[in-house]
Amino acid sequence: TSDDYGDTWQEAVALPQTGRYMTDVEWTGINVDMFVATAAASSFPNDGRVFTSADGQTWVEIIISNESPSTLSLIRHEGEVVAGGVLGLMYKSPDGVNWTVIDTETSTNFLGMAASETTFIADGVISAGVATTDDGMTWQHFHIDADYDTHGLAWGANRFVSVGSIGPGFGQGAIYTTR
Repeated sequence: TSDDYGDTWQEAVALPQTGRYMTDVEWTGINVDMFVATAAASSFPNDGRVFTSADGQTWVEIIISNESPSTLSLIRHEGEVVAGGVLGLMYKSPDGVNWTVIDTETSTNFLGMAASETTFIADGVISAGVATTDDGMTWQHFHIDADYDTHGLAWGANRFVSVGSIGPGFGQGAIYTTR
């Protein structure tokens, strides 16, 4: 954490140690102001978790799923926090504490999420992704390119932009955009 706009940093020591590493963090700014962090499991127990904190110093671990071992990405969207998980699962919460599963009918691991005024997109490994224009009621599946893995997704300037890599391991860097 940093109290001086990133000049100096200190490690948050009140973090539960359960064999997980943090993958993303978001300030909720909704209903209850808090940080929410996603967490990937070092092994593969089927209990997806997030961590929450009011101050960035002291963290509480919350089990949000018995169907997936990890959560990988976060976004604030339409008054909720949405966490991208593995095996095609997403989770949404109005407060960072109570979570509901969203089944996207795919099996990708969601590494990036972004939203425009009308469309929500999540993409992940091996170019697989999903998009919805009706608040998650129906999902359209897509592939960006063969052997492409996303490492981040954003919306701006009237387009979605995905950054990632092509090829084995971390391969060669690549950026894809929508029109």
